[in-house]
Amino acid sequence: GFLISLLTLSGFALLNFESLHLAACILMGLGMACTFPLSLNLISTRASSPQLTTSLSTLVQGYGYLLSAVGTFAFGWLRDMSGNWTLSIWVMVALTAVQALSSFVAGGKRHID
Repeated sequence: GFLISLLTLSGFALLNFESLHLAACILMGLGMACTFPLSLNLISTRASSPQLTTSLSTLVQGYGYLLSAVGTFAFGWLRDMSGNWTLSIWVMVALTAVQALSSFVAGGKRHID
């Protein structure tokens, strides 16, 4: 999880160089595309029973999709308020950094009871 987050963060860093925008998009796309299946894997491998897997999946995916739907509009609103995408990108960088740090907790060898 941590390396995937670093891949995404490196893509954001490359956005600072106009000649590297394609590479930035590729790195961010790869990093973000790897995050979703990893999160689904963590749900199934961290739960201690099939019933808990179902409950955890419902909770995590329900709130995750809700946050992503609201986030789309929030990022557009930030762009409208600031006049450019810089603030929205910095929010994404901050969220990716939180993801990188939380991967240490999620990646531990423990189960949810």
